[in-house]
This record gives sequence, structure tokens and C-alpha cells, in this order.
Amino acid sequence: MLRAVYRSDPLRLRHQMELTNWKLDPVVPVAAFATAKAATAVAMAFSHPDAKAAAALKPPAIRKPAKVQSANSQ
Repeated sequence: MLRAVYRSDPLRLRHQMELTNWKLDPVVPVAAFATAKAATAVAMAFSHPDAKAAAALKPPAIRKPAKVQSANSQ
């Protein structure tokens, strides 16, 4: 049984749903996860996100502060 009350609902209505006859391990055909549009999509190469990111990171350059001239030294 599921119950939900939405915070933004000014009436604070309760929504309830009962789920029965759950099929936890059904056989699902592969075609259920494919479409004609997906079949014609361009394949993209993927790599582990940490592989290149860690090598590309460099610490920021440290700049020396500019010398400030005092009014008396001019």
C-alpha cells in the first residue's frame, strides 16, 4: 500500500494506491528495451570518468602579489 500527501497541496489530500499480484522475476524480451530510433543512433565511446580527469587536473598557478608603491617613495 502506498500513501502520498503532497506538501504543496493546500487541501493536503491523501492519495492511496494498493499494489497486488507483483511479478518480481518475469521474463522480459530484449525488444521491450529497444526502439527503431535507438537502433539507428550513433554509438558514443565512453571511458571511466576518473581516467582522464585525474591526469588533466593541474594545480592553479600561484601568482606573486604586485608590489605596492607607497606615496613617499615617488
